[in-house]
Amino acid sequence: MDIKTKYGFTLIEMLVVIAVIAALAVIVVIVINPAELLKRSRDTARLSDLSTLQDAIGVYEAGVGSVTGSSSVIYVSLPDPAAAISGNQCSSLSLPTLPAGWAYHCAASSSFRNIDGTGWLPVDFTRIPSGAPISHLPVDDLNASGTGLYYAYTANGAGIYNIASIAESSKYKDSIANGLGNGIDIAANGNTPSEPVLWYKFDENPCNGTAYVTTAQDSSGNGLTGNWSGGGTGPQCQRGFGSANYAAGGIEGNAAAPTGGTALACGSNIPQLKFAASSSFSVSVWVNPTPPFGADSPVFQYSEDALPGYLVGIRQTQLPYFASGLFSTSINGPAAIPGGAWSLVTAVQKGSQDQELYVNGQFVASSTIPNNANGGGSCAVGSSGYAGGIDDLRVYNYALNPAQIQEIYYSQY
Repeated sequence: MDIKTKYGFTLIEMLVVIAVIAALAVIVVIVINPAELLKRSRDTARLSDLSTLQDAIGVYEAGVGSVTGSSSVIYVSLPDPAAAISGNQCSSLSLPTLPAGWAYHCAASSSFRNIDGTGWLPVDFTRIPSGAPISHLPVDDLNASGTGLYYAYTANGAGIYNIASIAESSKYKDSIANGLGNGIDIAANGNTPSEPVLWYKFDENPCNGTAYVTTAQDSSGNGLTGNWSGGGTGPQCQRGFGSANYAAGGIEGNAAAPTGGTALACGSNIPQLKFAASSSFSVSVWVNPTPPFGADSPVFQYSEDALPGYLVGIRQTQLPYFASGLFSTSINGPAAIPGGAWSLVTAVQKGSQDQELYVNGQFVASSTIPNNANGGGSCAVGSSGYAGGIDDLRVYNYALNPAQIQEIYYSQY
C-alpha cells in the first residue's frame, strides 16, 4: 500500500515568515516615508500655484497696471463662512492677533476663488484686455487656519506685493529657506524678504570630539561669529561646562542652552547692529526658559553701561519684554512665557518711537517709547542669568510686518 505524505508549514515556520514580512514592511515604510512624500507633493503644488499667480499678475501689470491691495491688510486664501461677497476680517476663523490698524481679508465660501477681485486675491484679472490668464484662484491643498498652511497676500499700495506660503517637507524646507525661514515667497519690484543682519541658528555640534565648541556661526553673511564664555576639554567632552553649551531638541536641530551669566559675546560696536534713532529694526528669537529666574534676564542685547541700546528678554515673572534706549522704560507682554516649551518672541521697532511685541506670531503689546538705540555697545546672547534654550536668533534692519512674523513662526513651529 502506498502511503502519501503531505508536506506543509509548521506553526513556527509561519510565524517566522510573518515576522520577516512585518520587518520588511516596516523598513519599506521608513525608507519610503509616505508622510514625507505627501508633504513634498503638497509643496510642489504650492510652488506651482504661486508661480501661476506670479505669471498671472505679470500679465495683469502689463495689460492693466499695478496690482492693488491695502498696505495694512493681509489677504488670505481661507474662505470665511460668515463673510459677505466683498469679504470681511475673517472673524469666524482662528487667525493670529494683529496690531491696531491691521486687518485680515477673507472672501465668502461662494466667491473666494473668483478672479474678478471678489476672491481672496484683490486683483480683477477680468480687466486684462487679452483675457484672464487663469480661470480660478489657486488655494493651498490644506488651506487650514490653525497651521499657517494657506496663501497670504500683502501689498504696499504702490505696486509692490508679496505672496507667501509655508513649506512642509524636509526637502523643500532645506532648499527654499529664505530670510523669513522656510516660507515659499514670490514678490515683485524688489519686495523679496531681506536676510537678517545677524542670524544665529545654533545648530553646531556641542563637541568636536576632544573639546567644547566655543563659537557660534553667523548665517547672515556678515561674519559676526559669537564666542562662548566658558568651554573646556576632556575625554568625553561633557555638555554643561560653565555657560558654554548646546543641547539637542531645538526648534530645528540643536539649540543654545546657557545656564546663566553671559553666554555668548558677539562683538562690540557692530555697524550692522547699530541703528539710528529714526531707524526701524526687528529681533526674532525662539526661547525655552527654565524658571525660576532670579532676576530679569536679557536673551539678546546690544548695549553697554550708560549707553543706549536695545534688548529682548524674559522678566523674573516670565513676561517677555523689549527695551530700546537706556532701558529705563520697556514694553512687556501680558502673559508669561511657559517653561519647558518653545515660544517665538519678536520685537519690532518702527521708526522713531513705535514698538510692537509678538509671541508665537500673535501681536501682544505696543508702545510709543522714543527710539534711542543708536549708541555704541556690545552684543550678547543669554546674558544676566538667563537659563534655558535659545534658538534661531535673528536681527533685521527693518520692521517686520505681521504677515512676515507669522511666516517665521509657522515655517518653524
